[in-house]
Amino acid sequence: MKRARGWLPVVGAVAVIGVLSAISGFRPVTVLLEPLQSGCTAAADWLDTHLFAGRWERQWEQARDELYALRTQVAELDDLQEENAFLREFLQLKETRRDLQLTAARVIAADPADPYDGFCLNVGTLDGVKAGDPVLSQDGLAGVVAQAGPNWATVRTLLHPSMTVGVRVSPTGEDGVTAAEGELRIRTLPRGCTAAAGDLVVTSGLGGVYPAGLPVGTAGTPVPDPDGISMYAPLTLFFTPDETKRVMVITDFADNIEE
Repeated sequence: MKRARGWLPVVGAVAVIGVLSAISGFRPVTVLLEPLQSGCTAAADWLDTHLFAGRWERQWEQARDELYALRTQVAELDDLQEENAFLREFLQLKETRRDLQLTAARVIAADPADPYDGFCLNVGTLDGVKAGDPVLSQDGLAGVVAQAGPNWATVRTLLHPSMTVGVRVSPTGEDGVTAAEGELRIRTLPRGCTAAAGDLVVTSGLGGVYPAGLPVGTAGTPVPDPDGISMYAPLTLFFTPDETKRVMVITDFADNIEE
């Protein structure tokens, strides 16, 4: 009888739980598991916040840094390849014109004070660059150094109204000067000029301001000048301001009038 009495509380509790379940929808398993479930959820949240999240964050940061480094290396490689191609172009010129003293420079910005595509360089007087030095792009003559500081210089292009350069139509040997008069032209060509559209135009070297033979552009069809004495022809430059990232500054050459 004592053993039977010992089971009475358990049987009574089960009976009560059964009645409550039937009457109110009470779920004893749910009640018993809720604390355990809440504990597991809290533990998972803690692990996610303090352990796994930190690990994923570190891995993400590492991947980000590696990607940044890779992109930097690719950019530097592209820049180096571009520079090598640029230098190869001028190596050929240097071999044929050993009198030219060249200083490589990078275009760092447009000149805000010059509306005619002037630009700034990352070299200056400490590199031997001075006002009046011709500036040559990879495509052709760009202009002249207008001002120079210790480590910077500004370039005035051939598009500037104040610029005049002695040029020669290469196939015919006829000389003229450039002038920016709304459009870029070759002025003072001889009256009987035989130049044709598409002819190569180079610097003449007359006056000793620019070395002779530097590529400038191509001539258009010559027409009589209103002065009735000479002719002029449109001039299309090889130099393209928007595409120029590097230039060579000619700091000295044979027959330089500053010598």
